[in-house]
Amino acid sequence: MVAPHRNLSAAFYFWNDVWPIPEFNAWNIEGLLPGIDAPVLLIQGEDDSYGGPAQAESVAAWVIGPVEREVLSHRHVPRVQAAQETLAAVPRFVAVRGSKPRMAVR
Repeated sequence: MVAPHRNLSAAFYFWNDVWPIPEFNAWNIEGLLPGIDAPVLLIQGEDDSYGGPAQAESVAAWVIGPVEREVLSHRHVPRVQAAQETLAAVPRFVAVRGSKPRMAVR
């Protein structure tokens, strides 16, 4: 946990203190995902001990836009543990999905 967090104590206590809050146990992001219609790049670590494949599959099932998944040889923090693989995945994704102007939603 040290490598990706500058303030290890703050990161630990943020997560440690939130788990016992009853509202946290009821919170779920899935209800917000159908509002995402832009292309999504899901980067998952093959050895992620915090987020398993079911979480990425759930995101892919709920968003409206196209989804591409990259399963990389890292654990939980791709930008640190597999920086080169992560950086390479982004331009590939953009090249395939392109960039289209979108109208602002109000």
